[in-house]
Amino acid sequence: MSLSTVPDLEKFLQVDITSDTDAAVLLLIDFADSVVEAYCDRLFEPATSVVETPDGPGDEVLFLSQWPVTAINSLTENGTALVVDTDWFFYEDGRLLRGSPEAIDRLKWARARKNVVVDYDHGFATIPNELRLVSTRLASTMFQAGEAYANAPIGSTGIKSITLDGSDAVEYNSMIGDVAGAISELSKIETTLLSGFKRVLL
Repeated sequence: MSLSTVPDLEKFLQVDITSDTDAAVLLLIDFADSVVEAYCDRLFEPATSVVETPDGPGDEVLFLSQWPVTAINSLTENGTALVVDTDWFFYEDGRLLRGSPEAIDRLKWARARKNVVVDYDHGFATIPNELRLVSTRLASTMFQAGEAYANAPIGSTGIKSITLDGSDAVEYNSMIGDVAGAISELSKIETTLLSGFKRVLL
């Protein structure tokens, strides 16, 4: 599942994308999603049985790398299986807390390297509109850049610059570079839309 779809692009651009270009458009959507995930430093599509081995923090809270967390399938600490709602509980935002939710005195995760093993599921069943919109905007920008390149007069996109010092000093334009450059920097509205999904290091 991608963050946006071909129909999303068609509605956004108000064009009909032919079957001949479907594969190219899907690739642009994949590129756009990679930009969003890199900026937010996390993944969004559903994934099951993801195994992580974080360090025990020596505190009551342990953070998983991905969220929303939809299920914890198993959890061990120092090789011992722990029981949900007795030894630990979790929040959708990726926090794992040691002990019982009803306990007044909280327990702490044992402090050690890679001593906790968590098997869990995460991701959005339905992609939030903010992510969908940014992915659509980025893919649309690349699509329009590619269309402009393809429709440019012959010869207008060939040689970018020539240095007279030598015959090898000829720089050519690159279609891939032009299209990728179209999204080299997220706009202010796009970063604002993604601000609620960006990982914040504590």
